[in-house]
Amino acid sequence: MEDINDEKTQQIGYILSLLGKRKKEPIFNTVLVDRDYQLENLLTMMNFKDSPYNIDNDSDLFTKTLTDQREVENSVIKIYKEFLNSSSDNYESGNGSGSGSESEGENGIGNLKKSLHLKFLKNALKPLNPAFTKLDASQTWIVFWIVNSLLLLDQDYLVKNPELNEQICLKIGFIVDYNKESKSEKEYQGIGGGVGQLGHIASTYAAIMSLSFTKRYDVWERIPRKSIYDWMLNELKQKDGSFVMSRNGEKDVRAVYCALTVGSVLNILSKKLVENTAKWIQSCQTYEGGFGGCPDNEAHGGYTYCAVASLCLLGDPKDMLNKYCNLDALVRWIVSRQYNIEGGLSGRTNKLVDSCYSHWVGSLAPFIEIAIEWKTIMSRNCLQNYILLCCQNRRYGGLRDKPLTNPDYYHTNYALCGLSVCQNVYLFNYKKFEESGRDFRAVGYCYEASGIEASDVVERFQENSVSEIHPVFGTVNGYAQEMYEFFCGVEIK
Repeated sequence: MEDINDEKTQQIGYILSLLGKRKKEPIFNTVLVDRDYQLENLLTMMNFKDSPYNIDNDSDLFTKTLTDQREVENSVIKIYKEFLNSSSDNYESGNGSGSGSESEGENGIGNLKKSLHLKFLKNALKPLNPAFTKLDASQTWIVFWIVNSLLLLDQDYLVKNPELNEQICLKIGFIVDYNKESKSEKEYQGIGGGVGQLGHIASTYAAIMSLSFTKRYDVWERIPRKSIYDWMLNELKQKDGSFVMSRNGEKDVRAVYCALTVGSVLNILSKKLVENTAKWIQSCQTYEGGFGGCPDNEAHGGYTYCAVASLCLLGDPKDMLNKYCNLDALVRWIVSRQYNIEGGLSGRTNKLVDSCYSHWVGSLAPFIEIAIEWKTIMSRNCLQNYILLCCQNRRYGGLRDKPLTNPDYYHTNYALCGLSVCQNVYLFNYKKFEESGRDFRAVGYCYEASGIEASDVVERFQENSVSEIHPVFGTVNGYAQEMYEFFCGVEIK
């Protein structure tokens, strides 16, 4: 009985300590003249560790969540200290990091290791080991993550390696053809993760986007657009405006996002297909400000991205986000996802940073910044610090979610997507949208990216630069639009 009372006393003490502390504040960049912003931001982040406003300094807090948080913070701080010490040595020797050389840290740890990451990705194109058996239903996704990553590192990669382009056509094209020819038109169930597997809208998204990279019109013509449209409308679309992932599958905003993006690039969107969809998405926003997978679910970075990107495929971002969500609450939630010490982004409240949210949360910035007229909602510099310093495997290549973990294709892709968002500012071409007659089918192709060169926003040396990402489709800019434009002149069949 005494132990139980002690445990309750600890719990009450923990709750009281929460009430007496401030929540973490968002990071603000201070503009300094003739200073190195990357180093300045790291110093600011590390100083916050010892701040009296940092709730994690309270020794009475004992939860596993905070234990894990401290472990990540300590590993990140160790990396940042190594970087700062080596950079200090370089400055003393007269080699400033602004030169864009290996002086950004001993062994160049501040640089994007493109050659290593390309090698890591190219090795994946060989037969995969038996450990990947559990991902058999994700074959289209594995192709997507690898190829999109290659193009982020080198936009001309498929042009330089036409044999890979052919492999994509054969691999994905065979899955598409098999699913099309093995069923009658009424039985068609979309594209599965592999040959003969259940049709699934997420697998369909990965397959279609992978084919968009090939620019092979002869393969595109084989895509059964009418069957996909009928499947989405009759099997996936629900009366309340939502979508399910597959026949009798789960209903959430992922399904909405995948259906709308597939419909957009194949040019098969219709008013009937998207009826009530924006209203249903609106019902998924939580009291925190982010979006859950369904109404009454917890706010989550991936679901929030799917919700916001979907709304921005149905109309211009300023109109849709002000009409269908509490924009102030959404901004507060997004800002709170970037942590003061790490600089990276988390996907939920009280969760650890993870590089994949560099995309799932970071790629919300283009939409929000357009909707609130260019007020920056995240520190691009701090996020880039986290990706470049903490998420690269500098021995074997590939990117990981956080220090002390292993790289994989999923995190490599989405960390690079986030890095691209860090390096660009996005505009919405309202003139082009008006010229289309405000046609929601064309809205996804009105986004324009331009590189950020100002050093107070992000350190962007040539070796750190990646290709522009499209904020809606999550793929390297230009490929989705070319597929859409191709199908603008092709009859649905």
